[in-house]
Amino acid sequence: PGLSRVQNITLGSKTTVIEPFAFYGLSSLTSIDLTGVKELGEGAFAYCSRLSTVTGLSGVEVIGIGAFIDCTSLKQLDLSSATYIGASAFANNNFVDAITSVKFGDNLAYIGDYAFNSCYSLESLYIPSNLTEVGRYIIYYDTALVSLTAPAEIFNQFLEEAQVALSSKLTEICVVEKRLFSIKSPLTPSAIFVNFIIFT
Repeated sequence: PGLSRVQNITLGSKTTVIEPFAFYGLSSLTSIDLTGVKELGEGAFAYCSRLSTVTGLSGVEVIGIGAFIDCTSLKQLDLSSATYIGASAFANNNFVDAITSVKFGDNLAYIGDYAFNSCYSLESLYIPSNLTEVGRYIIYYDTALVSLTAPAEIFNQFLEEAQVALSSKLTEICVVEKRLFSIKSPLTPSAIFVNFIIFT
């Protein structure tokens, strides 16, 4: 009850970890400053539907399972320091004007299942080539996706899971790999790709 009307939160300079479910369901929250924070626990900001400004997110290294699930007011994500993004971390951002872009850094090693599932406004995604593990259906139902850049192995995974087939607006695919590769599944007949680029 004491937090039910809180709109803005600024954390102390020594705060490095947000515990699981710390602000779960705080629907009044519109902004938070995460400067100095390195880890977000499971469900830390889940269902904070009005949360639109997250300062310092670019410095967070570990983003727990469902940390921002159903945070439908988020717009742009700078995840340039993230090494681990848990399952469903940003899933169900399914408003028309929700997340449009995501920025990853070169140290990203893991993206969990459904991490960006049902982000209806996500238009472009660049997946770095040094990922060691990618979960299932991370861009499933991202129907506004126009541009996708991914390593060959991950792109093949997207095809096998029919994730690309659901992105009817997808017009540019860049496949990054040091060697030539074979596509394991056929492209959907209904999709028209204007640019299909293989970097070798």
